[in-house]
Amino acid sequence: MFLITCLLLVYYEKFYLFYPKELTFKFPFFIFLILLYLEIYIGIILKLKRTLRIKCPDKRLAKEIILIIHAHFIICPIFYLLIIKILKNSVL
Repeated sequence: MFLITCLLLVYYEKFYLFYPKELTFKFPFFIFLILLYLEIYIGIILKLKRTLRIKCPDKRLAKEIILIIHAHFIICPIFYLLIIKILKNSVL
């Protein structure tokens, strides 16, 4: 998952930050990475929900675990992008 996020960030950094006018949906690799990221995210959430429903008697704990996973998959890429932007601005 971290590798996919890094690839998305490298692709974003290479094509969007330096050439914002050229970022269109002509790049199938970028779309492929986003779809792969979403597929892994949805697959993990569905598998986790099914597993927690069977094995975890405490429903509050199960909901908290799922919220943590949601936060990781949604917030981490945004956080990584912000860090790259801050570092890029401070270095240049």
